[in-house]
Amino acid sequence: MEVVQCFSLPIGYQWWNMQTKITQRTLGQLDATGNRFFVWDTSLTGFGIEVSAKGKATYVCETRIKGTRKKVRKQIGLVDLLPLDDARQEARSLLFKASKGLDIRFEFDQLEERPLTIGKAVDDYISAKRNKLILPL
Repeated sequence: MEVVQCFSLPIGYQWWNMQTKITQRTLGQLDATGNRFFVWDTSLTGFGIEVSAKGKATYVCETRIKGTRKKVRKQIGLVDLLPLDDARQEARSLLFKASKGLDIRFEFDQLEERPLTIGKAVDDYISAKRNKLILPL
């Protein structure tokens, strides 16, 4: 009978942060391990795949925002639904926005339209409430 010596990994050893060039073959080899882990791309810094404990894979983009020290991570989309080239292109645009100092976690394209004057805002409010407050007799 052979005796196998067991040892524990040192604290801080991150075997779940793997670095490789992400290709279609890499996507096909992702399996559930029981722990969450990341696969980071070597060709595009900040682009990677997050694999959950149950095996659900999601494209992610992680970077520091210009002017801050805090790292931010944003999920781009599911590996099953989004092609690799589209995810890479989206990651490039997010990294570019972060280099300009914009927080990539929030959407800046969806700005709320504001009224031009306070009087116009009051008129809009009254007309909206008037329609709701009319009671049938």
